[in-house]
Amino acid sequence: MSDTGPVRFAALRHRNFAILWSGLIVSNVGTTMQNAAMGWLMWELKHSPLWLGYLGLSFALPMCVVPLFSGAAIDRVNRIALLYVTQTAALLIAVALAVLTYSGHLTVWALLGASLLGATFLGFDSPTRQALIPDLVPPRVLLNAISLNSASYNGALLLGPAIAGVLLGEYGLAGAGMVFVLNAVSFLAVILALLLLRDVRTHAGGEPGPVLRALRDGFAFVWRRRLVFGLLGLSALTAVLGRSFQPLLPNFTAL
Repeated sequence: MSDTGPVRFAALRHRNFAILWSGLIVSNVGTTMQNAAMGWLMWELKHSPLWLGYLGLSFALPMCVVPLFSGAAIDRVNRIALLYVTQTAALLIAVALAVLTYSGHLTVWALLGASLLGATFLGFDSPTRQALIPDLVPPRVLLNAISLNSASYNGALLLGPAIAGVLLGEYGLAGAGMVFVLNAVSFLAVILALLLLRDVRTHAGGEPGPVLRALRDGFAFVWRRRLVFGLLGLSALTAVLGRSFQPLLPNFTAL
């Protein structure tokens, strides 16, 4: 397929990427809506910035640990099948939160557990989706595909919390339960997209070695290439110090 036209949209001319990207936009908006609702509910239950910090920690810990191993593990499994599992699990977590909210049984421990479990599945889901991108587009538009993939998440960070804000709060139109329901429905967009993919390689090429050796080789690769090491360090610094305010936003709004 020709890649003529605006360069920034070249990757969308490839069917598989366009389908999955469209599903991710919907799902990412739902996820950011749910994250905003969970923070709001934690504040409503505890009115404590400390508990908001616990909620952020319950998400951060799995995301710091799980991807170290999942990145090596996804080379050994069917990537599409793994995405079905992670997306379905995230859907069920959203459904559970909706049921607990509507029934009046939602607790801070349920919020922390849902955050911890959701981040654990996301630790497998995110590296798998990123590893899949090179198999969805040709090499000449790979950078464009990666950029669009990032835009689908950053755009959702703007839109999702705004929609959640309309549904929540003193003058909310529906409440947190509806936010969780909408997020559960949003995961169907990715599951449908996965069903529509055609002729996608599901396994990494070659014969993968032991997981621990893959981890060691990965660390060695990063250490030897100082540019990669610097970029990862900058990304980690930004994630820790630049985004740490997000879980505390409900506290700021109450000041």
